[in-house]
Amino acid sequence: MQRLFDTIRKGLLCGAALVAISGAAYAADMSMKDMQDEGRKLGVSFTLAGTTDYVFRGVSQSDEKPTVQMSLDLTYGIFYAGVWGSGIDFDDIPPHSNVEIDFYAGIKPSAGGFDFDFGLIYYHYPRADDGGAELDYIEFKAAVSKSVFETLTLGAAVYYSPEYTGETGEAWTVEASFSKVLPKIWDFEFTLSGLIGYNEADELEGYTYWNIGLTKTYKNFAFDIRYHDTDIDGCGGATVFQCDERVVGTVKVTID
Repeated sequence: MQRLFDTIRKGLLCGAALVAISGAAYAADMSMKDMQDEGRKLGVSFTLAGTTDYVFRGVSQSDEKPTVQMSLDLTYGIFYAGVWGSGIDFDDIPPHSNVEIDFYAGIKPSAGGFDFDFGLIYYHYPRADDGGAELDYIEFKAAVSKSVFETLTLGAAVYYSPEYTGETGEAWTVEASFSKVLPKIWDFEFTLSGLIGYNEADELEGYTYWNIGLTKTYKNFAFDIRYHDTDIDGCGGATVFQCDERVVGTVKVTID
């Protein structure tokens, strides 16, 4: 099993490097006319969600408890920016924080049949007791996706942080994902999606995580049930950062 995980990790790292290089090449080839054709319409949306567990890269951030999440997003042509917030539960260990707020911005160009996403994310933990190690951190993102068939989309993403959370050094995260619209069952249409990722930092042991789940949308609502797991052997004795298998349910409403 370990050999399988090692093979997956190497494949993800190589694939992610190719994604970043090819993505930059495609974006660089875009003409000004291509960018203008994307339109200059300002879009605003607000999302409110409730989830049974906030799981980030396979690890619980809410001590396996329900929490509320919300976001505000702005788009203008290929440009986007937004803020996302969630309740967390770090009470049992430093930094004893209860809120995470993420700020992000970037561009989403398209070229050659590929959709790209180049952005910056700032993870912020208000009033956190850092205990000598800064919890806030910045990540750079490069992602690409493509519709392979009419109902199947494949994607890959690379995240890089020059100083990861807790001042644990440089960090890389790579992900491969898929999304498949399933045939209708009566009047219900579901989307099957999942991903596998690998995360490592200079001072943190790397690990693999994955999830798979079903999403049902109805008007402005989305209902998602998802299985999460990792290959982490134990979670350092902490009660909050649980990383074993779990099923998470999420209900989301978006107002445009």
